[in-house]
Amino acid sequence: MIHRSTFALDDATSKRIRSLAALWQVSQAEVRKANYEAHH
Repeated sequence: MIHRSTFALDDATSKRIRSLAALWQVSQAEVRKANYEAHH
């Protein structure tokens, strides 16, 4: 791992990440990574 970050998410965003992780059967980190890659 090259970079680490700390951030705070509102409740709705946090719930959405958990929901997508369950739907896609991946970790919450993978959901955040997919979102980052889609927007950069």
